[in-house]
Amino acid sequence: MNRSTTLSFIWLVLCIATLDARSVHRTKSEPLPTVTTNWLNDKDHAFVVKSSHYEEYPIFKVFDCDYCRNRILPTGPIPTRCEPKITVPGEKLSACIEVLLEEIAQKKKEFTHFKLLTKKNFNRSKRCGLMILKFKNYPFVLKLFIETPESFLNSSCKGLDNIWFFAMSGGANRHMSGLTRLRNLETIRNHIDNSPRWSALMDLPRKWFWLPKNENWIEISGQNIGPSGTCHTVIPGTYGIIADSIESEQKLSVFNSHAYSKLTLEFCSSLHLVLDAHLDNFMIEKSSGKMVIIDTEHFPSFVGFKDPYPQEFHSYYAWYGYLAQKFIYESFFKTKKARKQSQLTPHSRPVGSPISSEETK
Repeated sequence: MNRSTTLSFIWLVLCIATLDARSVHRTKSEPLPTVTTNWLNDKDHAFVVKSSHYEEYPIFKVFDCDYCRNRILPTGPIPTRCEPKITVPGEKLSACIEVLLEEIAQKKKEFTHFKLLTKKNFNRSKRCGLMILKFKNYPFVLKLFIETPESFLNSSCKGLDNIWFFAMSGGANRHMSGLTRLRNLETIRNHIDNSPRWSALMDLPRKWFWLPKNENWIEISGQNIGPSGTCHTVIPGTYGIIADSIESEQKLSVFNSHAYSKLTLEFCSSLHLVLDAHLDNFMIEKSSGKMVIIDTEHFPSFVGFKDPYPQEFHSYYAWYGYLAQKFIYESFFKTKKARKQSQLTPHSRPVGSPISSEETK
């Protein structure tokens, strides 16, 4: 290779190497939103993830520790929903859940006191995510949430739901949305009680918050997130939501329950979509004939609804189409400028915000 050829080759390599280089005149990018997690009082073993999707509200603002502790599962007798004269000691329910945690740690597939209803959002090998179980001997259902500092930041190991909603919500996951269920239930309950129409058609199960004897808390810190740039919160690593078990008269489906579909969409629109309108979240109770809302997570914080809240939906095709469009936009087409503005735009209907009678007219 002569000198001319060598110089040409070197020049070609340098050109290729600098094709992706950043111009010195280009404005420097702002640092990415960063979330750090660790067990409380153990900062030596921390985990860090950077993502342009992270926002302040769904991770740092939805959990109210005092509110949940004031609604902790009582240890004394709890009347059953269908037979109030029959009671179950709350301490017995707690003891059953403590045994369940031991069996999960042993990676058992079947459990002494529970029948597994849903595990699609639970990673058995990593022992993290959401499991829905029914007590074998008592008329109650348990939604059990388990995370570690490491698994909390991993949105891809606990089912597709967490992947979809991570981008849409600003970084939330099932663990965070579960912490909104009790407070959102109160908003929905007030809405039903203040409406003669809805109180005749809709109902809710009772729900309680539960913590294990050996409480484990995850500390979460944020950088380059929200108006102030720094955020902090502490959430339980393991917790449960215990609810009345509902004996269903029929299974609802968008394919064979047109009348109920229309009613459900109308009801959720009257609540300004603080509730997911998916029919799986509703059951027709055999004893009362009412539609009972079994899933009360705060939907705006889980899918990132911003003010103004979305329009009313009159069909599930329009509802699912809107959510699919939002996911595609948030995941692939949202610009840096839009993400920055999103950090400062409040979520529609924060957890616990009341629905006034004027708004439902």
